[in-house]
Amino acid sequence: MELKPTELFPSVRLVKNQEDWKEAMIVRQKGYRRYFSKVEEVIDCFDTADHSALLLARCPEGNPVGTIRVLDRSRGEIELDRFVDVEQVAGLDAGRMVEATRLSVPAGPWARMTKLLLWKAVMEHGRRVEARRLVVWVRKGAARDYRFLLFDKVPGELGFKHHTLGGHHHQILWTDLADVDERFEAAGHPLHGFMFRESHSEYLP
Repeated sequence: MELKPTELFPSVRLVKNQEDWKEAMIVRQKGYRRYFSKVEEVIDCFDTADHSALLLARCPEGNPVGTIRVLDRSRGEIELDRFVDVEQVAGLDAGRMVEATRLSVPAGPWARMTKLLLWKAVMEHGRRVEARRLVVWVRKGAARDYRFLLFDKVPGELGFKHHTLGGHHHQILWTDLADVDERFEAAGHPLHGFMFRESHSEYLP
């Protein structure tokens, strides 16, 4: 997949005002509508926590097209803490870890590009806060997308069922932010330049 620099990429920014926060929740509910029928139902205590960063993507026309949440475990509890003993998960440096959850990118012409830009922004945010690990948990059917971005399953068969997300089993995946650039390059990854060399001004703090 070849991506050419363009000014027509969606923008990804940290949510810093109430209007953007509400729009992020609306986009989230669209992606989680099979579990939550109302916008109010997708909001939880982590969304307003001091160690939470909410990202919102907008298409070039300004409409919200995607969102994701990042929790910094060095500053507080992450959602994974409620399901497993994170300190005992092999491969995770729990003190220097961020968790990305609540990815929602509704179907549309910008969906694929928005997902890539959100993950690029998440990795950049994690490195800005000096996290070593980025952890996610996903249903088995979605794991392939994360392996493409060089996430690995944690050793063993550790996983959990999320009681508010349909009770589905989730796998725990992680990537090392300290050398993710080098691993993309060594693998000859088609998105290496896009993720770590090109500057699109799409992620602004």
